[in-house]
Amino acid sequence: MCKEAVASQAPEDAARISQAFEYGILAMMGLPFVLLGVVGGLLYRGYRKQRAPE
Repeated sequence: MCKEAVASQAPEDAARISQAFEYGILAMMGLPFVLLGVVGGLLYRGYRKQRAPE
């Protein structure tokens, strides 16, 4: 699908489209780790607040 989308464009547009595909793939690879980190950090902070002496 990506190859067909790039091949059907003008050469100057093909470079921009391939760069956009690259950024999209990198975002899809990194986003799960970011989400896990945020959720894990929130859970850890909630656990620490609950266990803190008042």
